[in-house]
Amino acid sequence: PHLQPQYDSLKESQDKRAIAFGEVKNIKKRFDEIKQEHDEAQKKFDTLNAEWNIQIDSLSAAELSEPNEWNEMYQKLVVYRNNIGSCIFPVRNNNPEMQKLINWCNNQRGQRHQQLKQAPYEDAFENGFSLSACRNKALDKIDFVWDTREALWSMRLDELKLFKTEHHHCRVPQKYKGNRPLGKWVDRQ
Repeated sequence: PHLQPQYDSLKESQDKRAIAFGEVKNIKKRFDEIKQEHDEAQKKFDTLNAEWNIQIDSLSAAELSEPNEWNEMYQKLVVYRNNIGSCIFPVRNNNPEMQKLINWCNNQRGQRHQQLKQAPYEDAFENGFSLSACRNKALDKIDFVWDTREALWSMRLDELKLFKTEHHHCRVPQKYKGNRPLGKWVDRQ
């Protein structure tokens, strides 16, 4: 009798525990169902994406053979990349043809940025942009640099690692004759 309040409290706690356990089981069951739905949807997406990529590759070849200004500039970029080894340009160039290529590349980056901002999973043509999925893929295949700031930062970091290997420190003089841009970059960090 004197333990009855404790037994009642224990019974009440046990009932609450059983209800909470039931909620956990229900949520776990829903979670498993949702996970299965997700896995099925992901599998469907992966299959459709693979088919889409095959179609894009086929269309890319046809689209890139069309005589137009975009393809002409793309071919100039391919030649530049093959000669230089990258798609990174100086900001300005005195050669009008080179400056035209630099401006064209900047335009592609701008269009891609706009495309990703507004509709990351849709084809650019559907959204009024001229940078189609085929063109995106063509640029990706030649390692087009979409983010020049990040690319230049990574390049300077690699140069700094090389400097450290050679000099056993990272104190690059600002006017380092071996690589003035590296000296300026380290000074700004």
